[in-house]
Amino acid sequence: EGRFGEINQAGIAYYNELIDALVLKGVQPFVTLCHFDMPQELEDRYGSWGTFPPSRCSGHFGNCTAGDSETEPYIAAHNIILSHAAAVDVYRTKYQKDQKGMIGIVLHCAWFEPFSESEADGLATDRANAFFANWFFDPIVLGRYPEEMSRVLGSTLPEFSSKDMEKLKQGLDFLGINHYTSYYIKDCIYSACEPGLGTTRSEGSFQTIQERDGFPMGKRVSFFSSAPSYIDRTGSTTYLKFLDTIFRTNMAVSFACWICRVIWVGNTFTHKEWRKW
Repeated sequence: EGRFGEINQAGIAYYNELIDALVLKGVQPFVTLCHFDMPQELEDRYGSWGTFPPSRCSGHFGNCTAGDSETEPYIAAHNIILSHAAAVDVYRTKYQKDQKGMIGIVLHCAWFEPFSESEADGLATDRANAFFANWFFDPIVLGRYPEEMSRVLGSTLPEFSSKDMEKLKQGLDFLGINHYTSYYIKDCIYSACEPGLGTTRSEGSFQTIQERDGFPMGKRVSFFSSAPSYIDRTGSTTYLKFLDTIFRTNMAVSFACWICRVIWVGNTFTHKEWRKW
């Protein structure tokens, strides 16, 4: 009930009933640790946490004109990574042995492919992947920022201390993936690009395109982590078919691989926070 208020028992009761109903149907609940509150009573029930939701401040979701957009996004992201590592460290050392739960992070993960076979578009695609999901995945899974980001940003990119590195080694138990779409990538260093997301130097100097020759892109690829993957949100542009249970099942099966454990499917009502309706 607000930052300094009492615990909202009515809210706790609602989620308790929701959890009971899910468990009764054989569904294992997962909760996001900070979206953006931390209800302790719910954690004690089942012990599976995603430390963060997919977070991004941009023109689509809010006014970010104040401050220094050349540097501050990297400071904010650095602190998100460190807070994830700190939360994992606390959970690993104090609670996981008794709770036998899991902890991971949820990220918005678009996929990128070169628009052409040119070397420039190929390098731009590497930068796009680096400045998007790998910005967070690489430090958490590999213990360092992507090389493409380091080359572009230099000293602008914050550094991890040796103490930070020790906590990052705690890793995660699963990768939470919100995958909505994929893009073709065009280079913006040696080619002229229309202004937009990704086109500035501090964002990686690339342009996103959804179609080539009239066809959208997006294919299954391998990933670098052995941690189980949880596809938290996904969907289909074929709206009417997607309401059909068989279509939803076939779509989920088509994505399944040995490393993919869970697929969650969003709907209209789960995304009201994204925009005004």
